[in-house]
Amino acid sequence: MLLESGVDIKSVSERLGHSSVEFTANVYLYFTKNLEDKLINNLQSYLTY
Repeated sequence: MLLESGVDIKSVSERLGHSSVEFTANVYLYFTKNLEDKLINNLQSYLTY
């Protein structure tokens, strides 16, 4: 939920007490539809300015 709300992976990793960001990414970082939509919207916003 933190990732989907826009919190960066490093902060999530620290919050969960993981020893590395890589561990957190391997376990929790998967593209949900919500994350993918945000990524596309952010890219479109960047490219239009």
